Amino acid sequence: MKNFPILILLLSLVGCTPVPVIPNLAHDSLKKIPYQHRALIKMVVSDYDQACENILGRNFAEMGDEAYKNGFVVNSSSLEVIKVTQSTKATVLYQNFSCGEEGDNPWRATNGIKIFILVKSKVFEGWVSQAVYTAESDDGIILKLPQHPVMCGEYHNINDDCIMSVRWVSGEEKFIPEEGSTPLAEYVRPE
Repeated sequence: MKNFPILILLLSLVGCTPVPVIPNLAHDSLKKIPYQHRALIKMVVSDYDQACENILGRNFAEMGDEAYKNGFVVNSSSLEVIKVTQSTKATVLYQNFSCGEEGDNPWRATNGIKIFILVKSKVFEGWVSQAVYTAESDDGIILKLPQHPVMCGEYHNINDDCIMSVRWVSGEEKFIPEEGSTPLAEYVRPE
């Protein structure tokens, strides 16, 4: 019972971890995200917010402040939480961002969307053609990353499934591929 006040204090500190303000992303959405990932999300988003400001700045001479009217937006369907091991949660941030009045996403690609996977204190990035998902195996949880068939060398018949599989290795704090190379790399902030 002596440690009970300390336990209450620690729980209140974790529960009071600040929820970052991210443009047009519901405060409630971020509350569902593991607290250690909130600062990482803010870091990644701020990098893209800065890039958006630079893009919009090119129109400032013609449009004035109107160029920044809608600014940078993280669309509401950008976040999800998944398990990568039985005891480890990851946050997936889809690069579903908008920049400017038209709601344009200057970072989109023809056949995919960039993702950021946050595990513990690390951020990994890669490309997928659809939403990521997990599957159970005898060895644990496998993260499935749907890819455009060209990535698998199956460009002759584009209807073939092309799914790369990776597994989180807690001891090494990285994803390893089930076969071949991993489609995920550790995130490097732009200079």
